[in-house]
Amino acid sequence: MGRTRKKLLFAILMICSVIVFSSCVDSELEEAHTVYEDEQLEDYGNEKEDEDIGEIQDETADVVEENHYMPEVLSNDYIIIHQYRGITIPRFGQAEIDMDEHIDHHIQNELSQQITINDDGEMVMPELTDEWVQENSRNSTTVEEYREEIRELLEIRFKRSALSLRGSAAFNALREHIEVIELPQWVVEEEIARLKDETKAMAELHGMEFEEFLQQFLRWDEEMYIENTTELAKEAVISKMVIDLIVERENLHLSAEEMMEQIENLAVLYEMDSMEDFIAQMGSIEQVHRMVMSSLVADLILEYGVEIGSQ
Repeated sequence: MGRTRKKLLFAILMICSVIVFSSCVDSELEEAHTVYEDEQLEDYGNEKEDEDIGEIQDETADVVEENHYMPEVLSNDYIIIHQYRGITIPRFGQAEIDMDEHIDHHIQNELSQQITINDDGEMVMPELTDEWVQENSRNSTTVEEYREEIRELLEIRFKRSALSLRGSAAFNALREHIEVIELPQWVVEEEIARLKDETKAMAELHGMEFEEFLQQFLRWDEEMYIENTTELAKEAVISKMVIDLIVERENLHLSAEEMMEQIENLAVLYEMDSMEDFIAQMGSIEQVHRMVMSSLVADLILEYGVEIGSQ
């Protein structure tokens, strides 16, 4: 498996295997993801392609020296984190968002789902009226109120996307500083079994057989599934160890009240009606705890990281 692919797998797992909650991601947002992943990560993740690597190293050294960042080596019997403070992270800007355009696009999608066929065989889309809003919205009664409701919904989704991008940048940068000694095979096998159980659960959720789900959703045959799942499991084990080591060193432990507050914030961010629904959707309270702690670690990496490159 290639170096870039491993980095991306690691970032995905560190941010946690969060379920995508609807087909609401607009084309402009998807384009922003593509631009970031294909250009930013590749440009700054491949030193051979960076013509200004000497300048970047000088910039990094100056900032590290100014802030007194010394390499903070953490390790256990299986991995070594050679540095996590003051590491270089690609600076990236977000695409400018025309919110009114996104609101219009979202509403058009909603209306298009209620297209009917008239007596002449023509497709008829309902008009956006106060009456339509009252029949289709739980919180709004007028078109104006409905547009504001959609605005608030999209703002949450764009915020979620921005946090995901920044977290991915942090953990992709961190992965460059992690050395794997040797992972305990029994732990990897347990993780493979857990991932397979999750995949089977997703297949059942879609009313599909396991093999059918692999082919239609993942585009994998059984051999590809075994290969990819093994790599994912290894990266998941590494990510858990990384989080545990940094949380312990930085004393990022949360009280029960603080943890509940973090989970409530995530429930809102992922558009769940309650914290309990969010935990159920994620599968277990342990998985949610892991998500919270990985977010805290990402925040710390970004706080002490050195951003490089142009906006």
